[in-house]
Amino acid sequence: PILGGLVIVSLFVRRQFILVQPILEIRVLANPYFLMASLIGIIVFVSMVSANNIVPVLMQDMLGFTAFQSGLSLLPGALVMGIMSLVAGWLFDRYGIRILTFTSLGLILATSVLLSFLTVETTFTYITIVYTVRLLGVGLSMMALTTYAMNALENHMISHGTSLNNTMRQIGGSLFTALFITIMTGVAFNVSGGSADGPSPADEIIGVNYTFIASAVLAVIGLIFAFFLKEQERVVSDKGNGDS
Repeated sequence: PILGGLVIVSLFVRRQFILVQPILEIRVLANPYFLMASLIGIIVFVSMVSANNIVPVLMQDMLGFTAFQSGLSLLPGALVMGIMSLVAGWLFDRYGIRILTFTSLGLILATSVLLSFLTVETTFTYITIVYTVRLLGVGLSMMALTTYAMNALENHMISHGTSLNNTMRQIGGSLFTALFITIMTGVAFNVSGGSADGPSPADEIIGVNYTFIASAVLAVIGLIFAFFLKEQERVVSDKGNGDS
């Protein structure tokens, strides 16, 4: 399914370059500021979506918590992310994109590492705290990266940039979530040694650990991309030079 999805996306992108009026103007990716911000935005979005899908499965199917308890564990993170969305714009104006992005990805990396050492003894409190810190990191940069990416474009390209940015995040979130679930189930079955009873909860948790290791690798890649971001003043001046 993952390879099939990549093939379909590739055909779609190729088609957009041929059309006189494309559905998505892929050429906006030629702007390096927009491209870097969009790629990092995908990594941040994947970090949120993958955890949203994996943590409830971990708590209910592997650790024996109820659906109510797993939902309660995710609630503080959702609240923190909502609050951060309200102040992220002010932080972006005050400190710039680089500090927010490095802090955000640093928190995502740290929580990915912490979530890669789970066992059958992992507590409700541990998962809640780590997940909340993870969404704190997501909230720091999610909207700031979108704003930065749009500010890098000429006014007549902003609508195309918005559509492409959202599409890239949705495609990236879908593909990487599928990849993470594949890693989780594949590792669990390998560790179980093909047992007739299937993987035990401990085996499945090992699969979850490997999934968050993969998430940590993505965060490191995002940190590398962040070195290529320029502060907002530089982007605005470049756009202004292009308009003149």
